[in-house]
Amino acid sequence: MTDLRTLERVDSSLTSSLAQELYNAIDNRDEIGGLAKIRAIIDCHPVGDLDFQRPLDFDPDRNLLNFAIHKGRLEALQVMIDFLIKHNIPFRDSDEEMGPENMVQLAISRVFPQNQMGLPILKAILQHVDPKLCFVGSGLPKMSALHRAAAARKNLPVVFQELRIRAPTELIQELLKNDEGNAESPFIYAADQGSFEVMDEMLSIAPTLIRVSDSKGENALHKAARKNRLKIAAFLLQKDPHLIRECNEKKISAYGIVAVVDKNRTGGSSEMAILLRESILRLPSDEVEMKEKRSLLFGEARGKNIFLDLSKFEVFGKDPSLDFSQYIASIGKPPKTPAQTSLAVVESPFESFLEFVQLPDLQCNTTSQCLCAVDSLRNVRETTTVFDYLRRNGVTHVLRVNVQDCLIHPHSSTDIVKSVQNLHVQEFDWRKRDLTINVLQEAVPDVESLTLYTSGSEALLEHWASKGGLIRLSKLTKVKIIVILGELLPNDSFSKYKERVIAKLSAIGFEFQELLAAQEPLTSQKALAAQEPMAAQEPLTSQKRFQVIQYIPPNGPGAGDGNSGGTLQPVTIFDKMSFMSAFWKILKNDTDKEAWKYIISRGARIAVLDSGVDSLAFENIEGASFTEDRLFESNLSNTHWNIISDPHGTQIAHLIRKMDPCSFLCVAQVYQVRSQGPNLTAATEALDWAIKDRNVDIISISWSYRPPDDNDNGPEMREFISKIGEATSNSKLVFCSIDDEHPRHSDSFPANCPGVIKIATTSIVGIDPEYVKGNNANFSLPGEDLETDVPAYLDPKGKRKIKGSSSATALASGLASLILTFTRLALKRSKDGYSDEAIEEKIMKLKNQGVMRRIFQKMCVEKTTVVQPWEKIFPRDVPSMKICEVLGEFLITMNEFLK
Repeated sequence: MTDLRTLERVDSSLTSSLAQELYNAIDNRDEIGGLAKIRAIIDCHPVGDLDFQRPLDFDPDRNLLNFAIHKGRLEALQVMIDFLIKHNIPFRDSDEEMGPENMVQLAISRVFPQNQMGLPILKAILQHVDPKLCFVGSGLPKMSALHRAAAARKNLPVVFQELRIRAPTELIQELLKNDEGNAESPFIYAADQGSFEVMDEMLSIAPTLIRVSDSKGENALHKAARKNRLKIAAFLLQKDPHLIRECNEKKISAYGIVAVVDKNRTGGSSEMAILLRESILRLPSDEVEMKEKRSLLFGEARGKNIFLDLSKFEVFGKDPSLDFSQYIASIGKPPKTPAQTSLAVVESPFESFLEFVQLPDLQCNTTSQCLCAVDSLRNVRETTTVFDYLRRNGVTHVLRVNVQDCLIHPHSSTDIVKSVQNLHVQEFDWRKRDLTINVLQEAVPDVESLTLYTSGSEALLEHWASKGGLIRLSKLTKVKIIVILGELLPNDSFSKYKERVIAKLSAIGFEFQELLAAQEPLTSQKALAAQEPMAAQEPLTSQKRFQVIQYIPPNGPGAGDGNSGGTLQPVTIFDKMSFMSAFWKILKNDTDKEAWKYIISRGARIAVLDSGVDSLAFENIEGASFTEDRLFESNLSNTHWNIISDPHGTQIAHLIRKMDPCSFLCVAQVYQVRSQGPNLTAATEALDWAIKDRNVDIISISWSYRPPDDNDNGPEMREFISKIGEATSNSKLVFCSIDDEHPRHSDSFPANCPGVIKIATTSIVGIDPEYVKGNNANFSLPGEDLETDVPAYLDPKGKRKIKGSSSATALASGLASLILTFTRLALKRSKDGYSDEAIEEKIMKLKNQGVMRRIFQKMCVEKTTVVQPWEKIFPRDVPSMKICEVLGEFLITMNEFLK
């Protein structure tokens, strides 16, 4: 190793002479020749004679290294640096010796990274100089090495990388400060240069840098906006959403910089404009006043409306200015001319991006009703009217949508899609039970924060947590599930349901986050308060989170006894299919009376094997009793099918007829008192009568039979099974209920007969009742808590509830009948002009039990056997459609089964 003390004994004249030779070699226009000369001098002289770092006598502001950098002779510089490193000679360049720029700063300014040798040389210098040299400021304003790298708009990443390796964090933090007298922060230069990775590292060392600004008051976001550096702008706003509020010395925000030029070029729709505009609108309203948001968006101008808040309106308000129904009427149709614009409606133009749209609470209560409660046909669609009004006024994006829909009369899925489709909603809260993923994908495909409502549906929970569920919403990061407590899911069942939700959603990558408000039952006011601030105040992260809270609905029309804040009367299948009642009403009032007469005369014929039916309550009914002489020890003497002792058969008939008002009932009385159960011989004769004498289309058996242990395959059972086979082979659809309380459902008889469609009960949301011991059925329908008419002599109220798989079977039979009826009518009114014979040929295809099973499966919740006919088969928008449109849409759905 060279003794560095020899440097002190160098002959100055010799050194000066060598320095001149080296200087000339570096300055030689023949770079190859000059490089050879340098190497020759180094090879011929002792190490002590070669001091490349000493100031030149003839150019005191430079040494040979600096001169090589200045001239851009990187090969020569590399040879000298290699010499210093080889002989362990320290880099001793200093600002005091070299004037305004030391070697590090000069190298940063002059060594270009695109040169093949540039980066290795720069790294070598940075690795061997004293780290303090990188922090020495020079010139006016004072600029450190990092400032030089940023100002030169090159080499910043490599300089910062080497500094991170060699310099203490405290020194780097000091360097990054924007102290008085120093140059502007390298962080500002990094933003201007687009050095995203360097900015990220700088902020990890000194987080407060994000708020520094230059001499004109512009921060890093301003710089990113000017250069259209979208990635950096998004990064900065994620780190500090309030950075968008900072203005420069001319009181212009980052959005203001983009707005003028952008609107001229792209109409304000560039990605940068969209990002900055969203950031302003996302600022929490409880922290940033609306006045400030307007100022950031529009400067001193008055600007446009950036939200639509209708929360203070009442559905039928006493104050005309806050009457929602009048507001809807006034905005429902676009004015043809300005003179026709209603003075009651403020037609102020909206910004194309809205922060939020908030509708009034549409829930029915004890003092007011929703619009649907008044207009059962929903001729007024208030939500679509509001959003169409916004579209007409140029709105293209809405960040947050909050619609507190009526839980008793909610809008259809079609209405929801029509309302918000193509508005790029990011935070969505629509109070409607059990929305499916298909609806959400169509309505809000870009949603990031989602509030879902459920009555405790197991089927919907499976749907949300499946591979085709919430994970299909690719941008979704936060989910809040509000469980509506009531008769379907009592308060004391919430904890168990919550555990199932946590398990299911955790399995697909969502992390549960506890919400304190969930620890106590919520009134409607508490629930609403818990919902609104959540999406607005919590910044979204890449982590997917979900919460579960409970909500007890307020009292309203049809509410329960009011305990625990009130519960709504259970929703039934008839509530869900109320649009069919509207259709029958329209059809009856249609000028073409032939259509109604046709389907009444051709209504599906349904055999009801039960306890008999009170015929006074029905039209289009006939029957026969098969119980005579088979009363055993009973002292009952009545054997007339229409004079009954048990209401069960009448209730079953009522459910069937309510599902299909056009059906024709063929009643076969096979028992008189349900506790005794049916006699199989009577049931077999009843089947024969229904098949041969009445030529029915459907057979409904809403009972089960448990044979004695020693006679589980006797002649009566064999004859009955044979007759069931005869029915199914002759295109009769046979629906049988399972035995709800049988320990082995697979042994339910006659449900286990070949060719029979087995039916079980479930709740309106797909939860099996506790009394059902199991479910081995083909399909489940909501057969719980259904109120029916009964003869007054059996119940003074004239009403009685029924539940269980027997009522579900009646619904299934009525639903099959409705499908046959609707298909007949659709074919009859079709433009194809089917003859009666052609129509009946097609109907025969539907009476094949395999085809009807496929139709029922199409009506099921995805990946379940829970039938929900109000979602898929029948058009939901009946009130707003013409009869031909309803039937045409239905026929399109049914065509796959009619081929």
